[in-house]
Formats: sequence, C-alpha cells, structure tokens
Amino acid sequence: MGVLHISVIRAENLINVNNSHVICYQGNKHGQTRPARGQTPTYADSELSFEVDDDQIPLVVQVLDIDRGMPVLETQVSFDDIKAEIVPQNKEFWLNVRENDPSAAKLRIKISYVQNEVLKWDTEVNMLVGEIKNDAGILHQVRIFIDQLRAPFGFLKREIDGA
Repeated sequence: MGVLHISVIRAENLINVNNSHVICYQGNKHGQTRPARGQTPTYADSELSFEVDDDQIPLVVQVLDIDRGMPVLETQVSFDDIKAEIVPQNKEFWLNVRENDPSAAKLRIKISYVQNEVLKWDTEVNMLVGEIKNDAGILHQVRIFIDQLRAPFGFLKREIDGA
C-alpha cells in the first residue's frame, strides 16, 4: 500500500546495555540498524525502508540488547496513527513506552510513509462503489413499495373514472 521510511537517530537511557541495534518490522518485512555501543548510542542516522503490503498490520519498533538477546524497548505504531499524523511524519520525535518516566529507555526516530496513490484511490473507489450499490438496492426497494401503493389506488381510480 506504500513505502515506509524510518530514520533511526539515537537512543537514550539504555541502562546496562553495551551493544544494541534497532529492529523495525511490519508483517513479513523488516530492517535493522548497525550495532551501536553504549547507553546512549547514536545509530548514525540509519535509514530503514520497506514496502508495506497491508497497512492494517502495525509497525513494531524494538531496541535490542545484542549481548543479552533481549529487547530494551519495544512498541507498536499503527498506520492509522501515522496517516492521521498523531505520529508526526518527517519530523524527529521520541518513541518510548513509559511517557512520564524520564529514566525510561527512549528512541529518537523520524518516520515517513508514502502511500501508493493508485492503491489509495482504488481503495476509495471500491468503498464508494459499495456505498452506491447499497443505495441502489435501497432505491429499488422504495420503487417496489411505491408500485405496490399505486396498484390498489390505480385500480380504484379506473373504477371511478369508468362510472
């Protein structure tokens, strides 16, 4: 449905972590940064890009402690939030799990999602066609109802005119 670009900038508060990298995946697509050292690693503006086939599956972002093989930070970002710009596009922002905790691990990233315009409009057209078919069905039922109402009154009208 589009192309997702993620710029991974740096992490902070990775307590007791010596080596880490960031893994992003969505469905069966994924990408990862090169390993970085320290509790506040810089990922050298690593750019991750991949095709998104189904934007109903959220993006999973994970900072992984390489030495322990365990995630330090893991969260999901929905494409509805990206499209509605609840998650800022083309602007750096902090991604964290515990927002009000200043000591929590956090990750500075920038996300850009470019929808395929043809697929976007195709989806919109299919939705509108469905609505039109539904409206046509309702209109057909109203016409049948009107014809049923006319039939007895038309019969009476002919009788009166003939008298």
